[in-house]
Amino acid sequence: MRARATEPPSGSLIDSYASKPGFYTDCFSTEISGHVTFEDYLSAFYGSWLFRLERLILRSLLKVPTSDRDLSAYITGDTNAFAVWRLEQRQDNQMIAKAVSGSNRTRSWFLLDHESQGCTRLYFGSVLEPAQAEDGERPRLGLVFRIALPAHKLYSICLLNAAARRLARLKTP
Repeated sequence: MRARATEPPSGSLIDSYASKPGFYTDCFSTEISGHVTFEDYLSAFYGSWLFRLERLILRSLLKVPTSDRDLSAYITGDTNAFAVWRLEQRQDNQMIAKAVSGSNRTRSWFLLDHESQGCTRLYFGSVLEPAQAEDGERPRLGLVFRIALPAHKLYSICLLNAAARRLARLKTP
């Protein structure tokens, strides 16, 4: 199954941002057969070829360290930071982390849900925080964010698909 835009499950960590004025949230999901742990999902996501490319860019252009050891500690919950992300909240099956470089206005959200028919649903979403509003104005995303949204959505879908493919490969003996 290919990743597609969907509504996040009720009560998810991303819900609190969806109702805030001017905030943008999205949610994409896909499912794979079998049981997957949350750590397996995060490992497949951050270890996918596409995210490894993002890590290379962070390391090369922004000089942000992204070691495999740091990533492993982040995935297992031994540390609350990896590269530009800082953990805001984590539960057994979901987490949300804020990017702390650049504009400091983006968050990544992950959720894993075990479904009844032996499948696991993977969710991935983003939060884009509006710029500080002038007195009396409604907060809103800037022009750059609005222009980049179609590319952002496509990239999110590609990241989730890459993670699902990696999980499927790792599960196949």
